[in-house]
Amino acid sequence: MDQTKFLNTYIDVILNTAHEQINSIVQLKTSLRIAEETVKELSNRIEIIEKEKQELIQRINSEVRITADRDEDIKKLNERIAVLSGEVEGYKQKASHVDTFAQQIVLLKQELEKVQKAPVDKRVPKKMVQESKDDF
Repeated sequence: MDQTKFLNTYIDVILNTAHEQINSIVQLKTSLRIAEETVKELSNRIEIIEKEKQELIQRINSEVRITADRDEDIKKLNERIAVLSGEVEGYKQKASHVDTFAQQIVLLKQELEKVQKAPVDKRVPKKMVQESKDDF
């Protein structure tokens, strides 16, 4: 083999290898830039999602507080209802006593009217009249 042919082949192989390496490097650099841009976009999206997440958490916490306050209000109102129900029962009993008393007054009034309409000597039983005379 001739040295010139060897050198030419050697140079040809080196050039081909250099071209392949350069192509590989260019492809890797292109992939790296695309990956960096993708990472940048995804990072921006992640930031936006994190902000939305925080806002949502704050809204949920606010709603939870509002719900807790409403639950507390409902509890207080239920307690107040229980107290008022007890008072109503007390008033019902008092009203029942007043009704009974009113009925007794009506009966007494009717009896009084009967007594007033009766003749004078029939108003007081004779026995009571004699007992009262003995007292004097």
